[in-house]
Amino acid sequence: MIHLNKKILLFSLIFSLTLFAQKIEKIEVNNNRVFSDGEILKWAVLNEGQNFYPGIIDTSLSRISTNLISNGYFNFIFEGTQFELSSDSQKVSLLLNVDEGQPTFVKEIFFKTSDSVNIDDFISSLNYLKGEIFNRYEIEISINSLLTDFESLC
Repeated sequence: MIHLNKKILLFSLIFSLTLFAQKIEKIEVNNNRVFSDGEILKWAVLNEGQNFYPGIIDTSLSRISTNLISNGYFNFIFEGTQFELSSDSQKVSLLLNVDEGQPTFVKEIFFKTSDSVNIDDFISSLNYLKGEIFNRYEIEISINSLLTDFESLC
């Protein structure tokens, strides 16, 4: 009987918290110069009308960080990101302050091998990346293509 009472109490507590949860009323993105507000919000997985919980900002900033790094922006700053409760404490406004910083460029490409394969062809196939903004996805596609070509030679 005690276990049933605990379960009912726990269920009631969880239900009441979700029933009276604060909703995100407004989301504003500031200081972004490279990526659009829409891209940043898509990365953050934030929507107006969504329930607000204490860790939502940290989770969203972590997701944005992952995408900025993947796109070659390692020097970003989120200074000034905050939330503000409405006067009745039922709605929340979010301000995401996303300064992407300067991009990171591919300076040089090196191959190290102890194999007898002539790697000059491989190096030349990646030369187009030199001087470009580091983009994890583009590099992965290029390496995948190189591996496919290498496998077909063997």
